[in-house]
Amino acid sequence: MNKKLKIIVSVLLILILGLIILTAFNYKNQNKKKSVKFNYINDSITINLYNLSENKVEDTFRKIKEIYKKYDKLIDKENSYEGINNLYYIIYNDSKSDNIKIDKDLYKMLKEGKNWYQKSDGLIDISMGSVLDIWKMYRDSTTGIPTIFELERAHSATIDDIVLLENNKIKNNRVSIDLDDIAKGYATKEVIDYLKVNKINEYLINIGESTITGNHYDNGKYKIAIKDLTNDEYKILHANNISIINTNINQNYYDYNNKHYHDLISPKTLMPANYFKGVTIITDDIKDSFVISKLLFLMPIDEGKKYVEEQNNLEAIWYIDEDKIEKSNGFSKYE
Repeated sequence: MNKKLKIIVSVLLILILGLIILTAFNYKNQNKKKSVKFNYINDSITINLYNLSENKVEDTFRKIKEIYKKYDKLIDKENSYEGINNLYYIIYNDSKSDNIKIDKDLYKMLKEGKNWYQKSDGLIDISMGSVLDIWKMYRDSTTGIPTIFELERAHSATIDDIVLLENNKIKNNRVSIDLDDIAKGYATKEVIDYLKVNKINEYLINIGESTITGNHYDNGKYKIAIKDLTNDEYKILHANNISIINTNINQNYYDYNNKHYHDLISPKTLMPANYFKGVTIITDDIKDSFVISKLLFLMPIDEGKKYVEEQNNLEAIWYIDEDKIEKSNGFSKYE
């Protein structure tokens, strides 16, 4: 091989090697995770996006934050906001009219809540706001537990007092309403719809102890750790484009006189439900996922398993006590 040819071959090898290194570098950076974290809807939320070009990062995260912030304001019972007729406005408005107009997205969630009351035989009851407020007061002080008299008096309003009228209006009954689970589902569904419209399909959303997955950034499957409440170890689930929602007795609680009081209150007893330590569901229905997880926590195991069997694309695991776990028939395919 003459000298000129050797030089040409050397240059080609250098170019090929450089191309390989550049490709590897670009691939690594292409999959680099972009993250943002904030607190809305009474929970910590972390958004992880992958394969997102730099010029889209700022606008994308700003829009996502705006969506969660909107729903956070709508379900706020302690603060008013200019131009927003939210839950605070429903409770504390000074209108003399027998009906008031509310935000259209709030109206949709109230309608959804009333539908869930019917579908759940009263286990999902958005009119429980005053009861939950009583429990929160005791939980914050950790000085005792409410009496049944206090709780029954707080629950003087019922689902029938939430009367929806035409044109986003509601009867002015000033009911204290709880919409946390519905709002988390609605907000996250809106976020995912926004991402899909903008062709952003590789994402991981963590809301408290729950995870919503999109496509995997490397054509694999996400490995999601969920806590086994019977032994404090972790199970690994493998899933894409699915919601893994956890509801358990350790998410929001206090201890009093050596007894554990969590915030998952049964509308039937007005006391913390005591069927399980926790429930984890896997579903492709993000809008209803937080409500369904809570519903399964509030019903006996036989009713819960029957409910899961009757639904499409829904699986669940129930942590009953220290040595007992129940799973739906198809749960193991995610393990």
